[in-house]
Amino acid sequence: MSSQNETSTWVGLIANPVSGRGRGLKNVEMLEEKLIARGVRVDRALTIEARRAMVESAKNEPGARKILVAIGGDGTINALINDQPQVPFVNFPSGTENVFAKAMQPRLAIDGMIDWLLSAPASPMDLGEYTYQGPTGEVRTRFLLMLGFGFDAAVVSRHHARRTAKSGQARPTSRFDYVRPLAHEAWNYKFPPLKLQFTDIDG
Repeated sequence: MSSQNETSTWVGLIANPVSGRGRGLKNVEMLEEKLIARGVRVDRALTIEARRAMVESAKNEPGARKILVAIGGDGTINALINDQPQVPFVNFPSGTENVFAKAMQPRLAIDGMIDWLLSAPASPMDLGEYTYQGPTGEVRTRFLLMLGFGFDAAVVSRHHARRTAKSGQARPTSRFDYVRPLAHEAWNYKFPPLKLQFTDIDG
């Protein structure tokens, strides 16, 4: 039987359907089924546009408890925090590395994960933010665990460009897919000078 806490809960499932070579979509369907069985109201967002709309509307959802669940890997959770959600969020790891989930959340099977997200109190989290000059001006971006730049960022950027080249949507990936961009940058990267400026919370 669902508790009052569960019946007054709304969960928004945000997913990259191709994360973890297709595990993302399977986990959406599995989580949705189990949450609904507990009396939880559930919506899903499987595209960038749907994710942004859900993040914007989440704060207006009725219910005592509102939670966003990012189903995917580190890229999925990073995209979510840059939409600046106003309600608590968790990551259901379904990606290749899942560094955020390994570092910041308990490792639980799906039923344990549902128990945790329906009962655990929300906790604040520090974020990093960096700015850079894009083609149309200054761009501000948030990050959770680490910020890569220089050679490391060049490898990741080349991998991402290959992953999204045909459709604009990220295709499934694996560790092996980093071999070609790593080899390319190892041969061609020029190690240009970098200028970095750091400020604390007071500016």
